[in-house]
Amino acid sequence: MINGVVFDVDGVLFDTEPLHVRAWHEIGDKYGFHFADNFFNQWIGRPCAELVEVIQKKEHPGVSSEQLLSEKEIIFTRLLELEDYLVPGVEETLRLLNQKFPLTWATTSSRVSVEIMFHRAGILHYFKNGICFEDVEKRKPDPEPYLKASAVLGIEPSFCAGVDDSPSGTLSAQKAGLFTVGICSFFKKEDLPSAHIHFNSTRKAMQWLLSN
Repeated sequence: MINGVVFDVDGVLFDTEPLHVRAWHEIGDKYGFHFADNFFNQWIGRPCAELVEVIQKKEHPGVSSEQLLSEKEIIFTRLLELEDYLVPGVEETLRLLNQKFPLTWATTSSRVSVEIMFHRAGILHYFKNGICFEDVEKRKPDPEPYLKASAVLGIEPSFCAGVDDSPSGTLSAQKAGLFTVGICSFFKKEDLPSAHIHFNSTRKAMQWLLSN
């Protein structure tokens, strides 16, 4: 029985993965290095703090990883403020879902960017305060984010559903003991073996939760 739902944010509620890529490309242009077209695929669902260490080691841009990450977040925040990136169909379905379940989130994004997205889309009131990058010591695929998110709801993980779209995220939810819902918006079903069930859109996953 599902009594609460924990959502990933980037790629599940908001179509923001391309914005992260654009921000990193701007950083690369500034410091004179470039990324292959598929370089960022492996980093979907993983913290930017891990990615920046790889970039720093590989490219030697002459500035610290902390500065690179700070500049990237500034660019990303600027892009976020340009428009609403909420996935189509999510808002109206969230309203119905919130009448049935308490909702929260577990993300590797910063709280600043999450608050910008949620406030701009007008959906913050549907959620209990979620778990962001700053709130955990171990990030996805470690189970800590989803364990803490379940605790926010006050519900045992085994009675929660975790909705995620990346291999690291679905593994995190599965290891935490949540019923894991995989969203195949970027990755294929076979790329998300930790998920118990798969859907090709967040809206369809939410409609399934409503009907079950």
